[in-house]
Amino acid sequence: EAVTRGLDDISACLAALGASTKAPQLTVSASVAFAWFWLMPRLERFGALQPEVDLRVLAADQPVLPSTQEVDVAILFGRGKWEGLEAQLLFRERVYPVCSPGYLRDHPELQRSADLLDQTLLHLEYPRAAAGDVDWRQWLLRQGVNGQPVRRAIRLNSYPMVLQAAEAGRGVALGWSYITDQLLAEGRLICPIDKALETADGYYVSVSASASRDAAMTAFLNWIVAEARDTSGFRMLAGNATHSE
Repeated sequence: EAVTRGLDDISACLAALGASTKAPQLTVSASVAFAWFWLMPRLERFGALQPEVDLRVLAADQPVLPSTQEVDVAILFGRGKWEGLEAQLLFRERVYPVCSPGYLRDHPELQRSADLLDQTLLHLEYPRAAAGDVDWRQWLLRQGVNGQPVRRAIRLNSYPMVLQAAEAGRGVALGWSYITDQLLAEGRLICPIDKALETADGYYVSVSASASRDAAMTAFLNWIVAEARDTSGFRMLAGNATHSE
């Protein structure tokens, strides 16, 4: 009996030790495009600041809210109002045309917004909730272009595929700022027209209003807000932005 009690005590001590040394875990959800193009390139910096945090990224184009047990933090697109959630703005939506340098060399006639009607336009099909509701028709109308495209379109249901097609010179896509800004900075894509559409929507970091914020969650929230503030964006477009509510 004494041996049994001793073994039980050892097991209890080992369990307590394991619980105390277990790495804090945090699950973050975001759209595939946001996770791929904005979040993932920056996660190394978070890891350097918080090496003890076991971070899990859940990428899905259907929003996964942090009210579920599976997700602690969600990056959501919208206007910042979700029932049961607390949300903080990271950055506003800004949409502009993008294409490859080679495409623009092959289409020197592309100089104004109206010239887009005679280009191959790359469309993101629904659901677009993770990337915004602006499509080519809305973007062109906001620039005062009322005509119909005369070339065939290419329609894709994944935003990374849309950007891959644009980079490959297949046509002109709509770029969402802070997702495509780095591709512009690297010269993989360019803005053929110095025009942008700014809306009242944006990307927000959100948590459940009833969730307790542990050290890992607090560290991540502070980090991602700081990263968003440090993201300068592709500011050549700021002076030629059309605003939409």
